[in-house]
Amino acid sequence: MTHSLFTEAARRLAALKMREGLRPLVVDVERAYDRMSAGIEEAQAVRALVREVASRSRLKYVLLLGDDTFDPRDRTGAGLVSYVPSLYGWDGEFGRVPSENRYADLDGDRLPDLAIGRLPAQTPEQAALLVDKIARQRRVLASAAGRHLIAVDDSGPGDISFRAEGEALASRLPAPPLWADLSLGIGTARESLLSAWADGPQTTHYFGHGGHDRWADEALLTAADAAALAESGGETVLFTWTCETQWYLYDAGPTVNEAMLLAPHGGALASVGPTGISQPQLQKALAHAVYRRFLRGMTLGEAVRRAKGEVGRASPAAAAVLDGFTLLGDPALRLQVRP
Repeated sequence: MTHSLFTEAARRLAALKMREGLRPLVVDVERAYDRMSAGIEEAQAVRALVREVASRSRLKYVLLLGDDTFDPRDRTGAGLVSYVPSLYGWDGEFGRVPSENRYADLDGDRLPDLAIGRLPAQTPEQAALLVDKIARQRRVLASAAGRHLIAVDDSGPGDISFRAEGEALASRLPAPPLWADLSLGIGTARESLLSAWADGPQTTHYFGHGGHDRWADEALLTAADAAALAESGGETVLFTWTCETQWYLYDAGPTVNEAMLLAPHGGALASVGPTGISQPQLQKALAHAVYRRFLRGMTLGEAVRRAKGEVGRASPAAAAVLDGFTLLGDPALRLQVRP
């Protein structure tokens, strides 16, 4: 599902996916408006068309090619455009959050039935850049097999142990990961993080506090760091178990995770992260469920979908992570797993 401004990039991506054995269909978002909402720009029309296509086919993956903004009329003068609008969920702490989960829910039970992702492009150049990353992701991930990076915040009073969460993940990995630990000091942690990332780990994981523009209060990583990583050649699949780092409606520039995704020759190939605020215990449950699937070779979008289903059925309180965590990138991305 895309906007006419990104048709060329969408068609190129469709050709890539066809060569991978999928049967892609490119749909202009205007078609959803014309068919489902009398030409009115309305996210409900996008959902209605997704449901119609799913009812008539074996639809498995949905990719929204185009960014969104919380200010579609540009009251702030930021110049951002809502190319593919968002449905909204509720996380209980941040409030209304953009939620692709609502598009992926076909039967109204708030659990995703489709694997879904978004490419947050504001320009044709950004769309082309993101498709370029998808085109090379198999090669990049194959060459990085076995290399992983874990970054952890220092834990304050009342926090869970972020280091313990990182160690739980490390026990699932095929080889010892590289670490960036904020408890060792911000200078040491930043140097470890940026150096390891530039070398191109297959996956990168952050556990800790965060905001729109940074990981951790001390700014372990910021949106501005994307410039340093942009030409490094180090590209990774990114997971951030934190708050707000993927609120792609942000009007003051890309959030930290978006900035990593939009770095042209470095940064992130895809990113799983939060659009709002949720409790670490709920994030912990989702993280474990995602890793149990993705690290064994399941596609990223399907791993997130099934993990959300597992967590959602286990806890009524899980709505915050069902709606508040999204995938920016290709839902059909698959990790190259060493036997």
